[in-house]
Amino acid sequence: MTYLGCIYPTVAYDTEIIHMYMAEGLDFGEQHLDEGEFLDVTKMPLEEAYKMIMENKLPDAKTTAAILKTYLIKKDM
Repeated sequence: MTYLGCIYPTVAYDTEIIHMYMAEGLDFGEQHLDEGEFLDVTKMPLEEAYKMIMENKLPDAKTTAAILKTYLIKKDM
């Protein structure tokens, strides 16, 4: 796990802080979701996720921030 930093999604409105991490070397396993909870996990190359951001296909701010930070870290390696 690599800490990517944090973002404050609603600075003037709330005190929420989102901490972002990059996890590597993970394997798919069985999900243990709460009743009524759903989560679709999709595996894709980092380059494809970056492209989706640049084409405005991933508009979620926290996802965009985490993927862009990860992309820049991996690009410099």
